[in-house]
Amino acid sequence: MRLKAAAAGLAAIVLAACSATEETASTAAWEGGAKFDKATLTSVADLSEALKDKQVQIEGTVRGVCKGRGCWVEVDDGKGKTIAKSLNDSILFPKDCVGKRVLVQGVVRVMGAAREGEGSGSGDGCPQPEILVEIQGAKLFAAK
Repeated sequence: MRLKAAAAGLAAIVLAACSATEETASTAAWEGGAKFDKATLTSVADLSEALKDKQVQIEGTVRGVCKGRGCWVEVDDGKGKTIAKSLNDSILFPKDCVGKRVLVQGVVRVMGAAREGEGSGSGDGCPQPEILVEIQGAKLFAAK
């Protein structure tokens, strides 16, 4: 009887250790969307109408994330901030990603002049920037 209890206890410890390792690994980094192609790493400060419809990569720190669905992040690369958004909601960021380093690949979109009250009217706080990066793929990196 003691042997069965000891074996059951050992099995429980091993299973707990394995599930903790899997959970830590899954929250350490995140990736969504298409695989990354060769694209130019662009400074956020350089995003402009001149890059309209061009594929770019931006890298920085997540300063904000959509609290509704996770469909956008605010990326700060130290030279500027911009919004990277999944326009079709195919890429949804974890809501706890603020402060993590992010690499985004996407297409520069010029949305026109942003005006207060424009948008879906859902009141979800979605920013309406004039220029944004439409996300095709994104990677979050664990904090060091």
